[in-house]
Amino acid sequence: MKCAMKPRIHSLLEWERCEETKVVNAELERERTDHLMNESNRLIEDTGDMKTRGIVDIEKKLEQRITDIKYWAKELDDKIGDTTREADKLEDYIRRVQRAIDGITEPLHIAENCLKARLARQECELVNDEVDKNLRKEIDLYNRILDLLKKTMAQAVEQLRLNRKAIYNLKADIALKYKAQSIDEYVKELKDNMRVKSFGKINQIHISPADWQDLTRRNIDEASEQIHNSVALRDLIDSILKQSSSDQQEQVTTTNLAFKRRIEMMYESKGRMEEHLQRILCDISRLEDNAAELMNAIEDKKHALDLAKSRIRTRAQRPGVENVDDAPAQRLLTEVDQLIRNIAALEHRLAQTQMELNLLRRSQLQLEEDIQRKEKALFIDSSECMSMRASISIGFY
Repeated sequence: MKCAMKPRIHSLLEWERCEETKVVNAELERERTDHLMNESNRLIEDTGDMKTRGIVDIEKKLEQRITDIKYWAKELDDKIGDTTREADKLEDYIRRVQRAIDGITEPLHIAENCLKARLARQECELVNDEVDKNLRKEIDLYNRILDLLKKTMAQAVEQLRLNRKAIYNLKADIALKYKAQSIDEYVKELKDNMRVKSFGKINQIHISPADWQDLTRRNIDEASEQIHNSVALRDLIDSILKQSSSDQQEQVTTTNLAFKRRIEMMYESKGRMEEHLQRILCDISRLEDNAAELMNAIEDKKHALDLAKSRIRTRAQRPGVENVDDAPAQRLLTEVDQLIRNIAALEHRLAQTQMELNLLRRSQLQLEEDIQRKEKALFIDSSECMSMRASISIGFY
């Protein structure tokens, strides 16, 4: 077995040195500890001041940011109100245009029916007069105004869509701002000892304040432009409605005046025809009486002729030398010859009278037909057309 090693025995001096070293080392350790603690306290104090200054600065910047958001939210809210009010006004104008379109339908229908009804006039009464010309002008005017109003309606509907789009963009923008304001106000009120809400994944998209402001300003400017366009369009609609109403009323008045003049003209013409017819009827009556007198005269002359011929034949029965060509015989022959000539003259005059009667009767029939045609034309214009046109009402919508 190996022998165990004996421990080294230190001298008293070595022990004293060792103890001294331990004391020195302990002293140095305490000094380092004190220095570290002093440095730590200074660091704590400095960082505490920085924390306080940082919190104050952050809260100040958050307050400024919240103020900016509130300002632009107010601008957006005001613009939403302006745009919404303008959109409501434009909707009223769209309804006005629609009423104007609906209001033309009936007058147009009446004008077309009048023109169609007047086609039932007969022969020379079927004339392209001032009434026809003005009815066509009226129909053309209604159709042109209808086209204009329909185009204006389409334009107004599109402008209303743009107004609503601008409102939608403004509302979307202000909703984001209200949310951002709520978040910043929450962040501003956070304290060290408060439990923090979780807002999910952090959005890495960063927009500069200038870009953020430009986006909002563009939405506001776009809404302002649409308001300007909408106001201009409403002014145009006012002008169109006023002018179209004036044009319609003027043309309706002109057409009605043409009807009035035409009706007066036909009444005058009908009156002249009726007077002429009365004169013809009188002439016919007189000629008929004259023809009857002529026939009576002819009949009388024929009886006288028969008597004269009978006397001649009877006297021819005288015997022998008694059948003398005496004065009675001479006078009877003269009488027969005169009666024959008279009868021929009377018959010729009767033939002339009958011919004239036939002409007058044809004139009578023609006049009666003309009067009937005028009465029909008058009925169409005064009763049918003017009755329909009495219901025409041109309003300013």
